[in-house]
Formats: sequence, C-alpha cells, structure tokens
Amino acid sequence: PFSPSPSSPASCIANGCVSGGALYPHGCNPDLGADKRYYCNHGSNPGQCLYPGLSDALPDPTEWCCFKNCGGSSKSRFWGECGVGVNFVSPCAEGPKIFAATYPQVKCFKTFIYDAAYLSALKEVGATHVMVGVPNEELADIASDLSHADRIVNKLAPFAASMRLSIAVSTQPLAMWHDGKYAPHLVNAVRNMRVAIESAGLTEIIKVTVPHVFELLGTSYPPADGAFKPEHADIVRNISQMIRDDGGFFTVNIYPWFTYKANPGVISLDYALLKESHTVDGVTYNLMTAQLAAVRAALLKLDATFTEANLPIVVGETGWPTAGHADATVSNAATYINNAAQMGIDGLIDMFLFEAFDEPSKTAIPGTLQDNTEEKNFGLLEQSGTPKYDVPSLTSPRSCSSSAPLPSDSPSLSAIP
Repeated sequence: PFSPSPSSPASCIANGCVSGGALYPHGCNPDLGADKRYYCNHGSNPGQCLYPGLSDALPDPTEWCCFKNCGGSSKSRFWGECGVGVNFVSPCAEGPKIFAATYPQVKCFKTFIYDAAYLSALKEVGATHVMVGVPNEELADIASDLSHADRIVNKLAPFAASMRLSIAVSTQPLAMWHDGKYAPHLVNAVRNMRVAIESAGLTEIIKVTVPHVFELLGTSYPPADGAFKPEHADIVRNISQMIRDDGGFFTVNIYPWFTYKANPGVISLDYALLKESHTVDGVTYNLMTAQLAAVRAALLKLDATFTEANLPIVVGETGWPTAGHADATVSNAATYINNAAQMGIDGLIDMFLFEAFDEPSKTAIPGTLQDNTEEKNFGLLEQSGTPKYDVPSLTSPRSCSSSAPLPSDSPSLSAIP
C-alpha cells in the first residue's frame, strides 16, 4: 500500500515521503529493485536521501525514500528493529514459552509488572527488547522516595546485559477513569526513575517512557489539528521533554476498534481494519496513521522540538477483540492484526500488539466504551494457548491455563489495569 509510482516526484519531510499531495509515512517502497532502496536521513542531512552504505547524499533529494531503519523516522532509535512486539498481561510462568511456540519470530515484549522471574522467562525465549511496566499504584511512592525507584532499577539491572529495556512508569495514568488520581505524582515519578537509572550507570541501556491513552487528545481530527486536552498539556510536555533529552520515545496506546465503536456510521469498518485509506487535507491515511499524525501534531504544539527525529512514537497497545460485538470477530481481528503487524514489519511504526493471551477474568472499566466480553478476548491466543487466527508475518500450541502460577516478587497483580 505504500508503493506509489516512482516516476512521481517525492520529497522527504518530517512525517514521511510526500508525492502528489499524498503522505506515505515511513514506508515508501518504489519498485526500483531490492538493491535500489533509498533511505532518508533527518539527522546530519535533513531532507536528503542516502543510498544504503554510502555517506554522500544523492544529487536529487526528490528521489523516492524508503524510511525503514531511518533514525529520523517514527521508528524509535532505541527499539531499532523491533517493529512488532506483544503485550503480556498474564503472569503465567509458562506464557513466554507457549507464545514463542506459535510466534517464534517475536522477540520484543511489553509487561505490566517488573517481576524478575517473568523477565527470566522472557529471556529464555530470546527476548531482545522488553518494556517493563510499573503499576500505577506505585507512582506516589516513586515520586516521593528515590529509593523505591532505585529498587526497581536494581532489579532490572541484571537483565540489561542481555536485552534492551525500557521502564513504563505506569500505564495510562492520565486516563479519565482514574479521576486525576495519578496526575500529581507522574512528573516526579519519571524524574526519580531517570535519576535511579543514571545512578546505576544504565542511561544508554534503560529508557523511561509513559504509555498514554489516546483520549488525552482533545482534538484528533483533522489530524493536523491534533491537540492535547489543556488540563494534561503541562504534564505531557514535562514528561516528554525528559524523554526527549534521554533519547527515549513517546508511547501512546491506539485502538482503532474503540474509535470505530464510538463513531457508528461515521468510520467505516474497512477504515478501522486498516484495509482502506482516506485523504484529509491532501494527505492519505489509514485510521492508525491518522491517529498517529494527530498525536504528532499535538506534541509539536507543546514543543516544536518534539519531532520524529527527537521524540519517536511507539504504539504501546493496539488490538481487536474476537467476541462481544457484531464486528468483534475472529475474521476481523485477524485482518486488523495482520494489517497492523505488517505496518510494523514494513518499518512504518513500532508497536506492541495487545495481547498474547485472552483474559477470561478481565472486566470492563465502568463508564468507558469497554465491554466485559470484548475485554476478555483481545488475545492472539486463547488462554489455553490455542492460536485464534494466523499471523504469518510473526510466524504449535500448548496450554497456559494448566501451568503453575508465577511466583511474583513485584507488587500485587491486582494493580494491572
């Protein structure tokens, strides 16, 4: 879908490759042969295309650019070649092995606990990158007590030699259903976690981020008008400045599923499934890239330095349920996940699919678009370990429900949102 005619003039901008008024973000693949893929460099040569392996810019900066592996693209400098990772919510001790049996190519993971035993289980299946979650309930302690942050970093330090780590300081802490409970602690918690990482000498190995809910945006359409809600702007700006200074990345959870549910008759199913694109103000988007463009626009309104080169965006969660709604089907989930995963593999976005396993005990958050049945059925695999559909790009089953529970040395798992 990102292969327009190479004969059309194209130019590199911060958001991607532009041709004929259409934006092809970080995935322009002209049909010029495998040995003639161009890469855009937004660092020392802004707006110029470089031929792989050469240091000199091409004479014509309007040559097509393939943005894969480009330091100035939305691909995070820290996550590098991840592309597609998967969220692990279940603390099942055998979960990583069971998942790896079906999807052995996935080596990047996101957790909601910082349990050493669980990290060891991920290490055993060859994990290269892990975003380690810190429960929201710990924010106040981290913000007020540096030693709490030190303990977390010290627990992660032994894994830093074998995998790249980032610390997700809470999950969606500014979401409306928290009623502002965590907002007073968030900036200081991120600050103390950075200090703890620096004290441990791990600033180049462990990064800090905060997975935000997409609904922090007060305006998301048209994408260029994206803006954060005023009550959250200062907090998001302060956190993002610290992350930018550390060479980290901005994390946002994006669910076209919920946007589709919230806009019946307005957003088509195919648009939400990433099967079709729409052109807005001369730029062509699918629903996910439109939402990402809105996030970028909102960030730039907070600080002009929050460019893709300085502050890449990682999608912390995205998924589609397989039950609970007429359009929450296995077929639609397979379509969405395969389309989303391909965007990651093609170098368009770094993302973590939600989630590895179904959660039969999960319930919906009151007052939101969530539904109890839907929330239980976001897994790529059933709780038993049986695949619900095929994702060839990530490509047999074993049981997780009968596995022994994971001995947790982190706070209560009830803290998982």
